[in-house]
Amino acid sequence: MIYNLVQLIRSTFPAWIVYANTREATAGQEAVPDECILVRETGGNPGVWADLEIPTVQIITRAASTPQARLLSQQIFDLINSKFGLILPAITVDSVVYPAISTSQISAIQQPFCLGKDDQRRTEFTNNYQVYFKA
Repeated sequence: MIYNLVQLIRSTFPAWIVYANTREATAGQEAVPDECILVRETGGNPGVWADLEIPTVQIITRAASTPQARLLSQQIFDLINSKFGLILPAITVDSVVYPAISTSQISAIQQPFCLGKDDQRRTEFTNNYQVYFKA
């Protein structure tokens, strides 16, 4: 599911580099760019009334400009929060095909908020989401 969500964000924000689970320089990169998006799996919360796990995702935006990092975080929030029946597109990663996934709902756990500046003075904003799937 994480790669499908990355594909949705990449296709919506093609000017941004989007990483899955970790920021690592990829082929042709000397370093991870200042302005990028990180989509991480953060596990799930056990359901109280059912034997159910609800996957959670953390999305971190980073930019040299605080307003740019904030704007991108809000744009991603607007793209996926409280969406019902959102289709996460298919993607192939390392020769593995991840077919398109239909979600029943994606809900933000909180509004985008600032994590502050990292050691290179780049501002990071984060947001966490719960992803519900159709049965």
